[in-house]
Amino acid sequence: MRGFKNKKAVAWIVMLVFLFTCIMPSGTALAGVDETHLQIVAQGETSYYLKGESGTSSDNDVQISKMITATENENEFDIELKVITKENLQELMTLKREAAVVMVIDTSGSMLWGEDVRYQVSAEQQRLTAAKTVAKEFVTNYANSFTDKALFSLVSFNKGAAAQQISGNYWVDLAAGTADAAKSSIDGLSTSTGTNIAAGLRVAKNLLNNLPSDAPSTRYVILLTDGEPNRQITADNGYTVSGGNSVGTTSGRAAANTEADALKALSIVPTIYTVGFSTDVENAETFLSGVATSANHYSYAATSADLEATFKVITESITLLANAWQVTDPMGTDVLGSESIPLGENIQFLGFYDANGTLQGNALTNSQGTYSKIIDVNGIETIDWNLKITGAKEIATGTYEYALKYKVRLDTTEENFETNKAYDTNGKTELVYVVQQENSDLIEGPYTVEFKVPQVKGYKGNVEFKKTDDNGNALAGAQFTLALKDNANHNHGGNYNQTVTSDQDGKVTFTNVPSGHQYTLTETVTPVGYIQAAAQDVTVSYGELIGADGNALSAITNVYNRTSVAVEKDWNDNNNQDGKRPASINVKLFANGEEKGQVTLNESNGWTHTFDNLTKYENGEVIVYTVDEAAVPNGYSKAVTGSAAEGFVITNAYVPETINISGTKDWNDNNNQDGMRPESITVNLLADGVEVDEAEVSAANNWAYSFTNLDKYADGKEIVYTITEDAVEGYTAVINGY
Repeated sequence: MRGFKNKKAVAWIVMLVFLFTCIMPSGTALAGVDETHLQIVAQGETSYYLKGESGTSSDNDVQISKMITATENENEFDIELKVITKENLQELMTLKREAAVVMVIDTSGSMLWGEDVRYQVSAEQQRLTAAKTVAKEFVTNYANSFTDKALFSLVSFNKGAAAQQISGNYWVDLAAGTADAAKSSIDGLSTSTGTNIAAGLRVAKNLLNNLPSDAPSTRYVILLTDGEPNRQITADNGYTVSGGNSVGTTSGRAAANTEADALKALSIVPTIYTVGFSTDVENAETFLSGVATSANHYSYAATSADLEATFKVITESITLLANAWQVTDPMGTDVLGSESIPLGENIQFLGFYDANGTLQGNALTNSQGTYSKIIDVNGIETIDWNLKITGAKEIATGTYEYALKYKVRLDTTEENFETNKAYDTNGKTELVYVVQQENSDLIEGPYTVEFKVPQVKGYKGNVEFKKTDDNGNALAGAQFTLALKDNANHNHGGNYNQTVTSDQDGKVTFTNVPSGHQYTLTETVTPVGYIQAAAQDVTVSYGELIGADGNALSAITNVYNRTSVAVEKDWNDNNNQDGKRPASINVKLFANGEEKGQVTLNESNGWTHTFDNLTKYENGEVIVYTVDEAAVPNGYSKAVTGSAAEGFVITNAYVPETINISGTKDWNDNNNQDGMRPESITVNLLADGVEVDEAEVSAANNWAYSFTNLDKYADGKEIVYTITEDAVEGYTAVINGY
């Protein structure tokens, strides 16, 4: 019992034979095992409590459980918190995170004394200084805890009592950002003579009576004094109450008890805490216990350290009650033994499930507000679950079940992760609760109880595959990098990155690979003569390498780096004018001067060919490919131009044959006896009967003609040349030869 105390796969250049050896207990194997249960070490359990102590299944006021189940993804788990109680929390909605506190501080002259001496000491050693310190610390914690409303007022008392204004008001809401102003007012307290506890309690009552109607119903008075009362009330002016001359302790106590009873008779009764500070009140336990709500609400603090501890208990008592039916569940605490690890280093919160089973973000909200969210508590991200507005399922008459489900992930990528070690999924998970007495408005508690925290484990192993060529031969010197894929599903953005080179047997082995994550596998150095693989995403899951298509990545074959060589036949023979071109020719391919193939070029293949799928490298060097004509056609010349990269052109050239035709004109006219011979005639040249040329013949050229450089062939046939002459009047022509 705590009460108010501490609280597709892409084509690769490898033949992969995957071996994943998890470091697991002897006799445990991954194959054939229901993998979804491999990682859960402790499932969680149900605990029963009765007024904060251990109870039974039949005798309890609350039963709690925190159970874990595996998901379809390795390292990811669903956790469900359940609280079952007979308390109908809808009826306890008054337990909001709001309160009103009156702090009543003794400012009598003795507060300038030391904690264990009866004379004035230096300021840092004075009782008042210690009181101010704990009061200001209370203000800080109170403001941080009561996020809905944290009303606060300050009363000082000595001979009389007075409410201290804070930013011009007697009541301020610390949740609205007035904590610093309240602390300034505390620092401004000064002393005077007299100890009028009754006056201090009267001002507290007056302040509570003047709260607005919508003020919090949870109210507290905290009285701190270092001595017995020695004054009585003489005048009440509301927020200022006067006192008379010194009276005996008996009268002073009686007056104080009267005011305490008046406080306890208010329509909304505050809880009264009393604190006796210093050895001067060592014997005032009975009196101060009577002023308090109960003896349990009185504390004696002999020293400043005791005073600090006392106020810590009071603060926790008040804030715990405000947080009743509240679960705090820190992420990542104690997941590595005694260390405190922030969220995300080994256990990562992924989100809450809503009522429909849909994974949401870091908060869940219904019509009554945000009932579960992630908050920061001393640097630890923590689930803050408010059962009062969650909504319950009545599982039996008068029995209510409250449930919260969320998802977490175990990060196996951190350097400090140990394989096969049990890790708590969370830190200390606590429920603060109260119970209402049967047939009564009285609340018992608050009680703080703990959930049993589930445990999980994860694995690392070795990934091995073999680098081979397309003939199955091992390839050494191929370098690969396996890197955790940042910001991918199932990952944490860790920095796992390992580079390995294939050995003489072609083996590549990555060691200590965290299982259950996505990686990018990249070939960073490729053996000469081979095509570099495209990087691909892979998953290591329960001892198996999974490709992008979701199937196991096992056997993938690599091929050589290939090239091609094109060759084209070009004819320079005036379109085969003489008909000497052959129907086909043979072209040979040479690799580094060695014949590797031959092809026939002809009209049907357009006199072109490409040698495909050629090995590009030999012994680490680029192969030099050349081509040549097997035999040069008769009458043709040969020229080879181009390159293996651009393609070769083999040109055969042929010069067509030509002939010359000449003749003379003879006259048989008795030497132009009759004078009828013309001065010139026209001789016509015919090729295959078609006139193609003519020549003028006269005495000037000795009646001779000639036609030179005439094609001997046309379309592969020899041309028949003949000559004629234009008719000459009075003559007849006889042509002999040309």
